[in-house]
Formats: sequence, C-alpha cells, structure tokens
Amino acid sequence: MAACTACDRPAPDAQLCRGCLDQLRAELRALLPVETNRLGVITYVPGLLDELQVTLTRQARIGARGPRGAETPLPYHHGASVDLETLAATLTATAATVAQQRGVRVDTDGTTAGAARWLLRWSGELAQHPDAATLYDDIVALVQAVRRTIDAPVPRRYVGPCDECGADLYAPMGASVVECHGTAESGEPCAMAYGIEERR
Repeated sequence: MAACTACDRPAPDAQLCRGCLDQLRAELRALLPVETNRLGVITYVPGLLDELQVTLTRQARIGARGPRGAETPLPYHHGASVDLETLAATLTATAATVAQQRGVRVDTDGTTAGAARWLLRWSGELAQHPDAATLYDDIVALVQAVRRTIDAPVPRRYVGPCDECGADLYAPMGASVVECHGTAESGEPCAMAYGIEERR
C-alpha cells in the first residue's frame, strides 16, 4: 500500500493521506473571512485573513505588555505584512501549480481569500499532485505562522490520559505524535510519547 508523502500513513489513492488532506482543508478554511447566510446569521467564524489585516494596521492588542520605549512604533505590523505577502504568493503559486497539473484554469477574484477558496475546492486534486507533500507543508507552515503573528492559539484536541501518569494529553490539530508534560511518580517529568492514531 502506498504511503502518504507528508507523514507516511497509508494513502492508497493519493499522495496525501486522509488525515493530512483534512488538516490542509481545515487550514485553508481557517483563512477564509467570516461568512453569513442570507438571513445574516454567522455561519463560519475563524477568518484568519481578516484578523491578519487587523494586526497589520495595529488595531489589535497582541504580544507583550509593558512600558513603552522612546521610539515611535511603526504604523503597521511588519510581520503581518510579510505573512500577507508570503501567503498571497504561495497560495497563488500553489493554485497555478495544481491548475497546470489538472489542465484547468484558476478562476478566482484575484485575492488571497479567493486563492484559498479555489484550493479548498480543488484540494482533492492537490492531494494527487506529485509534489503534494511540499505544497501541503508550505500551506500548513504559513497558516501556523499567521496564527503566531496574530497571537491566536493553535487549535488543540484532547487525545486521552497518559498511560503512565494519568495527565491529560492535548495535541495540536494534525499532529501525529503527542508528548506527555505530566509528572511521573518519581517526581521526574513523564515525557511519554504516543502516536495519535494509537490513541483513537
């Protein structure tokens, strides 16, 4: 059976396994702006691109607190600017790569959110691309960088108690291994590691 090129789990009909494809879709979806249905009810919330724009213009209060220095701060957040440019370039290039491989046209509105929507729609084809692992790694790393820039916590999920010390184990979404941060009976850090798939 073929293995996922990103994590080595079984991937019988693609370059990416189901878990990696689900994580890719979740990361692309997280970028999209807040959406409402025709009744005005919010149907989706994350909107990391919107939050990055707020961070860019320094309207958000993030990072360390403390006394101000004598220097006047920049009117924009340099890290957010770099993230926006890198994200736009990477998503646009990835969409073009997938489109070329599949012989289709990238029909977006020319925005970063449009490229994310297009990649979400064509994510199954991205999973078939020979360079799927690299494309996946690039997108996941960029979205994680965006979360760090806007100071949003990386989503985590509960994977059960540690078999050794009983501490609750939480792993980042998409992680394949979780390490225990509890304390063993000896008083030493537990540090047991478990495969996420084994814990399901």
